[in-house]
Amino acid sequence: MEYSDGDLDDIETTEIHGIPATFKRKSANITTKLNGVRLTYKNGANCNSTSNTKATFSVNMYCDPDADADYFDVSPGVLGNICEPYVDTVTK
Repeated sequence: MEYSDGDLDDIETTEIHGIPATFKRKSANITTKLNGVRLTYKNGANCNSTSNTKATFSVNMYCDPDADADYFDVSPGVLGNICEPYVDTVTK
């Protein structure tokens, strides 16, 4: 499924604040809210034949000021649903 029609205007940037669902954080049961930025690719294909809802794909990039300089964490897979999938990442 296409999650963007390829135009540069299809990328939307939003400030976020939430609990990342990343592998290391979930394994350690860390529920600290972090600030970050979401990049959403929009204007993709129709989600299904009966809907005019366009598919999107988001990358949520959270910042953990207490992490080591080389720390990187990512969700264990794609989260969300077929029409609005996303991945979470955490770095310093």
